[in-house]
Amino acid sequence: MLPSGQAAAEAIQKRLGYLSPIEFEEKHYADQATAEPVNLKRRQPALTC
Repeated sequence: MLPSGQAAAEAIQKRLGYLSPIEFEEKHYADQATAEPVNLKRRQPALTC
């Protein structure tokens, strides 16, 4: 059963860490800026003969 009304709003706020949507976005982008870079290049399989 999906939450409705006030319960839905409280569930969303809980998932956002009780931050406003703008505060959540600011924290997200600040965290991304300081995160370790991730190597997204896919490895090529080794060719075997």
